[in-house]
Amino acid sequence: MYVQEPSAFPLKGLLPQLGRCSRCNFPLTKNPRAQDTMDLVQEYVAAHGVEADLRFGGAGVQWFTNRDRTWGESAHATCLLHAEQCGDPYCGRSELLDSAEAEERMQSPEFLGAIFQPAGGSIWGAKIVFALLEEAIERGVTLRTQTAVTSVERDGEEHWLVHTDAGDVVRARHVVFATNAYTGSLVPELEGEINPWRDQVVVTEPVPPLWDFINWFSSPPAGSSYTYHMQRADGRIVIGANSASGDHFDDSVADPAVTERILNELRETYPALAEVQAEQVWTGVTSWTADGFPWVGELPSMPGCFVAAGFTEGMVQAFSSGRVVAHLLTGAEPPQPFNPRCK
Repeated sequence: MYVQEPSAFPLKGLLPQLGRCSRCNFPLTKNPRAQDTMDLVQEYVAAHGVEADLRFGGAGVQWFTNRDRTWGESAHATCLLHAEQCGDPYCGRSELLDSAEAEERMQSPEFLGAIFQPAGGSIWGAKIVFALLEEAIERGVTLRTQTAVTSVERDGEEHWLVHTDAGDVVRARHVVFATNAYTGSLVPELEGEINPWRDQVVVTEPVPPLWDFINWFSSPPAGSSYTYHMQRADGRIVIGANSASGDHFDDSVADPAVTERILNELRETYPALAEVQAEQVWTGVTSWTADGFPWVGELPSMPGCFVAAGFTEGMVQAFSSGRVVAHLLTGAEPPQPFNPRCK
């Protein structure tokens, strides 16, 4: 899971849909609730004693082209303006690094520059998921794994029938579609609004420590549209990239060409990793939306049914979106500011 502090890059035309900083009202166009998520995750990890490798060593966004550098300098200037208006240490905070500073910080001579966000961090997302599932089971929730929902249909005025591929039918007053890329197959109105995208992840063999923060390539040398990577405490590097080939709904087979491309990016960029090898490889289906923001709220065409899906750029907004859905389900007012996309 990639955790990034709120960015402050105004984008004309999208502002009415997105949100503003809750501290200074500055328009945010990237992850407007990311700070809420960071706070919630930290609170949950501390309260439940979850060993999830939560670290806040910063986040670096590096670039290889002059076009990327021009964008970065402009974005950084906007962040500085935001920080001055807000006064909060997390709000729009970033450091602009030249090539020499980027080389020292990133341990690579390949970068023209970088934006470094001191408040960025990383977490082992699966460990959070397992902790949440264990707590849900303890509270009496019935968990069904390896079971696909085939359809959801109305049953009278206040109930819904959820059909599974195992032949089961679950009757419920409320249904939450936390189905991300697969939402469109169950909710026709969101077909084409939430789209699948297959990512591939490589975990390397243990290597000596390089960085204690997460990295994000802009225009990496081997041709990925994006690549992100972090080093675990055990020395293994986890690196992920989008996989443009094949069926984006199919995460059963890893593409060897993508694995080699990912490894080549590490080998070509970092001298210390010139001969690094892969230890594990897997794929996973994530999603993207046209403006990069999720759909969260009650579905107009399906009263009593809610959606929390379409999490682009990692799962940064998922934790706080879950809290919002819980408020809506219980009839409570969601935390502010919140602009439900489905209303």
